[in-house]
Amino acid sequence: MDEKFHLQLLNHPDPVRRNWGVRMIGQMGKVSKPVYEKLITMAKDPNCDVRLQVPVAAGRLVDNDPLPVLFAMLENPENAKDPIIPNIIYNNFKPLVKARGEELMRLLSEKQAAIEPFNTTVVAWLKECIAGGGDVDPSVFVNALKGALGKANGDANSEKAALNTCIEAFNAANVKMDLRAKVFDEKFRPAIVKLITKEGKQRASAAIVANWWKEPQAIEFARKTAADSTADAADRAALIKALGETKDPANFEAFAAIFNDANAAVAIRKTAIDALGALGGEKAATVLLKDFKALPPELKAPCVNVLVNGPMSAIALLDSLESKRISASDINSNNASAIVQLNVPALTERVTHLWGKVKTSAERDPEIVKTVARMRSVVLAHKPGEPLKGWKVFEKNCQQCHAIYGKGNDVGPNLTGAGRENLDAILNSVVDPNLVIGDIYFQHRVKTKDGLRFEGLLAEETEKTLSFKVAGGEVKKFDKAEIEKHEITKLSLMPEGLEKTMTEDEFCDLVAFMLTKEAPKAK
Repeated sequence: MDEKFHLQLLNHPDPVRRNWGVRMIGQMGKVSKPVYEKLITMAKDPNCDVRLQVPVAAGRLVDNDPLPVLFAMLENPENAKDPIIPNIIYNNFKPLVKARGEELMRLLSEKQAAIEPFNTTVVAWLKECIAGGGDVDPSVFVNALKGALGKANGDANSEKAALNTCIEAFNAANVKMDLRAKVFDEKFRPAIVKLITKEGKQRASAAIVANWWKEPQAIEFARKTAADSTADAADRAALIKALGETKDPANFEAFAAIFNDANAAVAIRKTAIDALGALGGEKAATVLLKDFKALPPELKAPCVNVLVNGPMSAIALLDSLESKRISASDINSNNASAIVQLNVPALTERVTHLWGKVKTSAERDPEIVKTVARMRSVVLAHKPGEPLKGWKVFEKNCQQCHAIYGKGNDVGPNLTGAGRENLDAILNSVVDPNLVIGDIYFQHRVKTKDGLRFEGLLAEETEKTLSFKVAGGEVKKFDKAEIEKHEITKLSLMPEGLEKTMTEDEFCDLVAFMLTKEAPKAK
């Protein structure tokens, strides 16, 4: 196609002709500069079918650079709203990752503000792809950071974007702390430390990076900011997590103080729970269990979840159960199963005595069939439940793993439009979660070589890593080399006996909420 006719097609008022004009660019693979420049502007074409063809054509370019075209697609927020276009953009970025990964990391940082609408789709997918499950030399991330900081020209927002992109890449690649420190050469480290001392939004992110080599100024800033109730909540949570990843016992008192701060946001206190759980042992268990009954409901489950990961903390948990400082309803079947999986006979015996026998099979128990029938009778005989109250019951008991009407976590199935057709379907799902489980919802159990145990749903598996979704929505990633044992059960991550944790009013309210077809509103 000659240039003049091609440009006529690309500028034609009929979107079908423009569509075919873009397709022809992909067919040709090499086009003139005016046609190429026109292609870049067509990332903002008013017609979505035309825009859909732009990244496809970019992916087929031979001599013209596809990156400006693909980034132009990311700079149009309308493309982020389309159900298909983000996937098409990513699939045409992906072949470029191996040869141009470092350049892509730098551009993702530099253009963060312009491409923000794609943060949860293309940008996140690209960062994960570049990290490659641990196959990429992490010096690539450092070089990209150097380039992005160099072009930031002292702008705090740009510096923060560059640092966060680097942090996300190291996390996605599951690079261990000791290796993170090694790839930051001595000449570059002062530049990061300088960003901690300089006022601006970049300080917390710089401290997280410098914490990898245990920079004293980073640790001091992180502890001070984490304890500061007036500091940005997201920065506080990120810094607590960063300190927790080092597993330095010197941070114990700081984590304990944040966890015990009743005025701190629940999300921040949850991060402190994870940090204490990472330190483990009897001392951490004592802090988590001291005033357990007074804790907000949203914090009780995270506490128990970390306490069942090791023998010493599990002993403390069972001691509290025995002394009535916590109730049996605070421990679900998954928690009890995790303690049994520690393979300490004395602990297994105590769980059986204090909590009950742990099921080891997904076979339907005849007693559960009776329970389903009994709860059906309760609901039918009871006054109609109140959906709004039932939503509160859902938030307390189910939202840790399930999302509905745009709220909650995506560990288990999203319940907005599934499995709620009638009363029997809801009763079977709530009372007998092991009745029907798809493969993707089978519970995975992992034991690490240092003795910790985790349970969750498989999120992703690469050649070198396994990632699991755990209750609360967090994703935990493990190097396969660190795993001593990995087994897949046919048990749901959802606990049995949920009906025992509620009054009849609460259960009927929950059923009424689950039967709704749209989010209930106050009258």
